Amino acid sequence: MEPSPELIVDTTTEILLHLPPDDPACLVRATLICKPWRRILSDPTFSRRYRKFHRTPPLLGYLRCHYPYKNELFATTAFPFSCSRWRTARGRGGTDGCDHLSCYGGPYRVVFGLNGSDHVTRVFEYSSETGLWSPPASIPRVASFAEGRCSLYTGGGALYFTFQRGKGFLRYDLADDEQGRLSVTNVPEWYENQTVRSTMGIVDEEGRLGFAALDHDKDELHIWSWQVGPDGAAKWEQTRVVDLKPLFPIDISTLCLSLSGFAKVSGTILISTGSGIFALELKSSGLARTIHDDEWHCAIMPYLTFYTPGFASGRLSAN
Repeated sequence: MEPSPELIVDTTTEILLHLPPDDPACLVRATLICKPWRRILSDPTFSRRYRKFHRTPPLLGYLRCHYPYKNELFATTAFPFSCSRWRTARGRGGTDGCDHLSCYGGPYRVVFGLNGSDHVTRVFEYSSETGLWSPPASIPRVASFAEGRCSLYTGGGALYFTFQRGKGFLRYDLADDEQGRLSVTNVPEWYENQTVRSTMGIVDEEGRLGFAALDHDKDELHIWSWQVGPDGAAKWEQTRVVDLKPLFPIDISTLCLSLSGFAKVSGTILISTGSGIFALELKSSGLARTIHDDEWHCAIMPYLTFYTPGFASGRLSAN
C-alpha cells in the first residue's frame, strides 16, 4: 500500500526543516529537486515553522560602517543572498510576549537621540500605530554618542545608547502610555583604572545590560553585568574573564583588537583585527571563527535572519 500524499508532504517537510539555517544555499538547491519540494519551501507556512524550529537566526552577514557615512553589506556565507529591505530592531515592536520570529509586518517604534548645540541631549520616540513623534525627553549632555554603535534593548523595557570612549550609557525607559524617561548608567569602576582601548555594550543571557572591555596587555575579554540586588540597588558585577589567545586561529599578541559589533540573539561579539573580522560566541565559549578577510573596522552591524526561499526577494513561484 502506497503512503498517502499528505504523509509524503509531512515527512518531506520534517526532513527539510533540519537543513542548516547558516547555509541558505541548501534550501535554494532543494527547491530545484522537484516541484513538490518547491511548493513546500515557497509556502509561508514553512518559513514560519523553520524559524520556530531553529529559534536563533544565523549570522549571514554584516553591515560595515565606513566614514564618512558609507555603509556596505557583506555576506558571511557562500550563497550570494540579496537584502532589498531592512527592518529596524532598535525599538520595541509588535505586542508584549511576541518572540518576533514571524511578525515582520507588525507595529514598531523608533527611538532617535541627538546632542544639541545647547549641551542638551534629546531623545524622540516614533510610533507606527499613531504615525507621530513624541515630545523630546531631555537630559544635560554627558558625552557624545558612539558613532555606528547599535543601541541595546534589554528585557526590562529599557533602550541603551552607548557614549564614546566607554564613558557610559544613556538609558531610555520605554513606556506604553507616557513619555520615556532618561538616565545615565556609568561603566564599572574597574575600567577607569585600566589601559583598555576598546569597549562595547552588550546584553547578557538574562537580558540585562552588559559591558565588554578588551585588556590589550593580557589579551583578555572582561565581561560585566548590570545586576539588581535583593535590596533593589543595581551595580556592576564581573561575570567572566575570557583568555582570547587560545580561541583565535592566529597569533593575536601583536595585533590591535577592536570590539566592533554584537549580535544579541546569538550572544556573538564581532572583533576586528588587522588580519580579518572574527565572531566569538559567548554562550558556547568556542573558538573564534573568521567571518571576513577584511581590514580593520570600528563599527559593524550584524545581519541575522532566516533566509528561506519564501522570504527571499522576488518570492519563488510555487509552480
